[in-house]
Order: sequence, then structure tokens, then C-alpha cells
Amino acid sequence: MAEGLRQIWVAGEVIRVSDIQKIVADAYCIPVESMKQPSGRSFGSNAYQFSHPRQVAMVLAKELTNHSLSRIGQFFGNRDHSTVIHAIRSVDDRTSRNESAANKVDEIRNKIKSSSISLLSTAYAPFCCEQEAA
Repeated sequence: MAEGLRQIWVAGEVIRVSDIQKIVADAYCIPVESMKQPSGRSFGSNAYQFSHPRQVAMVLAKELTNHSLSRIGQFFGNRDHSTVIHAIRSVDDRTSRNESAANKVDEIRNKIKSSSISLLSTAYAPFCCEQEAA
């Protein structure tokens, strides 16, 4: 089924997995492509730098879309549904133990929900860079 037919509408806009990936990547200041790669090593840095944002994006994709675990895995480099399950458990564990991590995930979730989803607009600026400039 086409991606657009299986999305949840928030504030009159469709939330797509690609939108979630873009917002999460911007929040962690990593390239969107890193979420679709087999591992973070291909970008010359430690794997956690890319795996944690990927896991957060998977969790938010599960929460904010109607896609199955298998379909979500396909958006992230053809990963298996069990990888998405692991991501959900890992993020849940991390956010239950770390208030800062929980706040960041909540901030990203709110950004996704309040976004107009017109991410290609020239007015859009990644919010991680806005925080650094302040």
C-alpha cells in the first residue's frame, strides 16, 4: 500500500517516515542517509552517533504512523522487524533512565507534530542548529 495512504494526520498534515527521519537527523545533526546505512561506521564515526538517532526515528515512526514493524524497517535500510522491536526497547530503556534523553525525544516528537511538514521550504531551519546559535 502506498505510504501516503497509511499515515496519521496531525494538525491537518500527513506525517511521513521521511519527514520523521529528516527532523530526527536535524535534531542530532547527522545526515539523513546515515539512518539508512548498514552501520554508522561508513560515515567515519562511532556507531552510537548514528544508531541512537535511527532508533529514535524508528520509535517515532511506530508511534506516529500506521506502518507495520516490517515496513518501518524497510524505510531504515531494509532492516528486519526485530531491529525495530530492539529500537523500541532500547529507546524506552534509555528514556526511562535518562531524563535528558526523554526530554530530547519529547522535543523531537512535538516538533514533528507541530511541523507543517513542508520541510523543503526555505524558511525551515534544523532546530539543533538554532540551539547552537543561541
